[in-house]
Amino acid sequence: MRRGVTVVEVLVAVALLLLLIGGVVYFFSHVVKSEVDVSLSSRGRIAVFQGIEIINSDLTKAGYGVDSGVTPVEWDAANKTLKIRYVDYNVPGCEGQTFAVGSPCSYEISYYLRYNNLYRKVDWQADGDGSSGGMFDSNLVKVSDFEVSVDGATHAVTYTIKGEINDRPFEVGDTVICRNWQ
Repeated sequence: MRRGVTVVEVLVAVALLLLLIGGVVYFFSHVVKSEVDVSLSSRGRIAVFQGIEIINSDLTKAGYGVDSGVTPVEWDAANKTLKIRYVDYNVPGCEGQTFAVGSPCSYEISYYLRYNNLYRKVDWQADGDGSSGGMFDSNLVKVSDFEVSVDGATHAVTYTIKGEINDRPFEVGDTVICRNWQ
């Protein structure tokens, strides 16, 4: 006599299959979540290091075309604002120009801490008209502190940025010698 599969055996097989599928789904969802976390952290770190490169580039230009009556780099600790001034000699007609408010050749770059982000504002006209924007995606990078020290004797500017990338703390910074500061 041939014996078939009982209902109990089918139910046990279905239960085991569901447990196996649940384990596989849990494993893959955990792997995907880990990959997303790593990707977001990497994007945040890349953004922070790109921000450092922008700040360093501006500090390297500090002092181009700036007379002794104008300070190329200023730090306002109370407002957490760093100002960098220079003439952009790469703009046609700006060769040999000196820094002057209102000149299309003169730039004043301001970095300031607001709303858990570091902002960069570029002023190039007498009325202070310029562009401003947060340097980082606030969903990935939250800046909690921005500190700068300016050594007028050596023309060295040291800065530190502190905060969180994807809820993990970070602290980065650099020291730049402003070689064009007279």
